[in-house]
Amino acid sequence: MHAPAPATHTTKTEPRPFCLKCLKASRACLCHLVVPFTTGPRFVFLMHRKERRDRSGTGTGRLTHLCLSDSSLFVGLAFDDERDVREILDDPQAFALVLFPGEGALEASTGEGMAAIRSQAAQRRPTIFVLDGSWTGALKIMQHNPRLAALPRVSIRSRKPSGYGFKRQPRPECLSTIEAVHELILLFEAGGLGVTTPQGAEAVLVSLFDSLVTFQLGFSPSPVTLHPPFV
Repeated sequence: MHAPAPATHTTKTEPRPFCLKCLKASRACLCHLVVPFTTGPRFVFLMHRKERRDRSGTGTGRLTHLCLSDSSLFVGLAFDDERDVREILDDPQAFALVLFPGEGALEASTGEGMAAIRSQAAQRRPTIFVLDGSWTGALKIMQHNPRLAALPRVSIRSRKPSGYGFKRQPRPECLSTIEAVHELILLFEAGGLGVTTPQGAEAVLVSLFDSLVTFQLGFSPSPVTLHPPFV
């Protein structure tokens, strides 16, 4: 008689602990570096639903939102149907724009573009909708939201390439969400459209991004080609 085969045991992999605030893995959490501040323009982040589920991503949109104390963040795809988003779009005190390149976009990096924005924002607060996700995801958000797509667009011409050291951008002007928002805040301040409180507080965005890149480079022996977060 043969002895019974020993029982085999499958060891379950314990789920990685993650931060409930930034939704990043606990070891990658940078919330201790977040210092919230206010801005003249209001920022509204529209995060593609896939971005929220991807905990392996960099999450610069959520980190930026955490730094801007009066910003809002919504997750999904069809935002035109969101009651809170509709209220922002319908607010008569808001001059709503979407941060998105393309023909007819107001170039905030130029005097002409900033003058056009300033003329519209004389009596209304600039409200910037920022699409957070891959380039493909950002396009899908625009396609699924006619009201959003109909908004005036604002774009920026970066003074330098993205600081992503572990991603190759498809185009030199592509920036991460956190870099683009930082750049836009500086441009709006220079154009007289809002000052952060306290002065220079927007530098926390640069510090956060640098820390994120440094951490990620520890796991990336060489740059890889990926779709970057839009803007």
